[in-house]
Order: sequence, then C-alpha cells, then structure tokens
Amino acid sequence: MTDQDKCGEWMPRAKTNCVRGPGHRPPCKSPEAMGAQRQRTAAREKPYDPAAKARWNRAHKLVRYGLTPQS
Repeated sequence: MTDQDKCGEWMPRAKTNCVRGPGHRPPCKSPEAMGAQRQRTAAREKPYDPAAKARWNRAHKLVRYGLTPQS
C-alpha cells in the first residue's frame, strides 16, 4: 500500500495518521490497531477438520429431529 492509497487522516488521540484506504467507513485506525486486528483474526481461524464437522452435524441432527444415537 502506497501513501496515495492510504486515508492519512490525522488522529489526535492516537497521535498518528490513519493507515486504512481512502473512502473507508469510520473509524480510522492506527498501524497498531490494524496489527492487533490482524492478530485477533489469525487467532480465530481454525484449521478445517472433517471429523469434527461430521461429529457436529450428527449431534445437531440428533437434537434438531429428536433422534437417538440408535436411530
């Protein structure tokens, strides 16, 4: 991202300039805030586990349709 691609609005409380692109929705974000957001997003992402999905689907169907494991 070049300087022309950044919003650049001055944020007095953060004492820095916004690093988001022009025309973004508020609020403006500092470089530190953007880095923290990326870390939180990466921590939430979980690897895909087909066995876990199958277990969840089976449990969901049992509850949803009032079935028993023997059904």
